Amino acid sequence: MDVAAPRAVRAGELLSALSDEPAEWLGSEVCTLAGHIDATTSRVHALVGELDQREAWRR
Repeated sequence: MDVAAPRAVRAGELLSALSDEPAEWLGSEVCTLAGHIDATTSRVHALVGELDQREAWRR
């Protein structure tokens, strides 16, 4: 492994060495990340809605 290689390349090489199915693992990680993004987006929308209601109540 080349020490000067970019971090992503080194990580990919390590992943290939550790996993028989790196594409399957990567797909799983992408789905997990998408789920976290979706959940966070939903929480942000709920918080913005709550703040809007509080501001409307004060007026």
